[in-house]
Amino acid sequence: MQTPPIHLHQIAYSIATLAAVEPGYRVLDNLANPRPDWYEFWPIRQFLLNEPLDDAAWYGFFSPKFGAKTGLTPPSWTISA
Repeated sequence: MQTPPIHLHQIAYSIATLAAVEPGYRVLDNLANPRPDWYEFWPIRQFLLNEPLDDAAWYGFFSPKFGAKTGLTPPSWTISA
């Protein structure tokens, strides 16, 4: 069985969080933050509505604080082109 593509995104909502995106994540840009009341849901929703999705792939969206809070980092095999 073939491993599905895995696309991990880390949300950047400021210059500081953009600069701190950890290796292994793609940037999910929320610098404009047009809906601050939606917090991290807004950029995730926009991604899902506007990007072509691969039905066979897995997608993950992570807070910039995820690594610090959990001590977890993405494994190198998660990055897909």
